[in-house]
Order: sequence, then structure tokens, then C-alpha cells
Amino acid sequence: GEVGIFDVATGQVVQKLTGHSKGIRSIKYLPSDNHVLLTGSEDQTVGVFDVRGGQQTQSIAGHNNWVMDIACPRPGIVTDRFASCSSDKTVKIWELRQNGQAVHCFEGCHTEQITGIAFDPEGTRLVSVS
Repeated sequence: GEVGIFDVATGQVVQKLTGHSKGIRSIKYLPSDNHVLLTGSEDQTVGVFDVRGGQQTQSIAGHNNWVMDIACPRPGIVTDRFASCSSDKTVKIWELRQNGQAVHCFEGCHTEQITGIAFDPEGTRLVSVS
């Protein structure tokens, strides 16, 4: 999987990022740091990329199937926190400062793969769909 970064005004490719061994299913900027990209992949990991250096800085393993979506609370709520959902029917909340360890794992709500997640505007609830 590759990430392409484009200049909207010129239509030119500005940067390409690599690091996943399989396709990427989702991508989000971390709201607290506009230089950090989070990617969810079919290789069962969340990739953390620093776009300034063009490098993957972290590969977070914790799902047992494809990572389908990533969600971040709006800026100012919780700085380094984000969530991921997977075909393994789990939702996990992570903090980058915790060195790749899940802070929470939610399971048992869905009988099918979880394909999407979102935080509410206050950042106190997380919704998921399957």
C-alpha cells in the first residue's frame, strides 16, 4: 500500500509514502499534529507517518484482520488519541504516547466486520457500523 500526497492547486504529486505490505483501507491526519498521518491497512496494522520526513515512524499491530477505518476526535479534545476498527469485529482506541498499546478494546457489539467509525462532536462517544 502506498500513500500519495498531492498539491491541490497544481495537481502534482508532492510525496509518496510507503510502509504497509498490503493495501491501505483508510487514512486520517491526526488533528493535534498536521504532520502525522494514520493509515489502516489490510496487513492488520495502523501506520503512523511523519509527512515532514516522509517516513513511517510507527507500525501498530493489534487487530487480527484488515483495519477498515480510523477516526480521530476533533482537535483539542484528546491530543494523541485515535480509534481503529477492523474486519476482526473489534474497535480499539489508541494513544500514540502508549507505544502502540490499545487503551480500550470494544468487542461483542457486531456480528459482521466493522467497516466504519466516528467520534461524536464532544469526543465522548464512538459509533461504529458493520
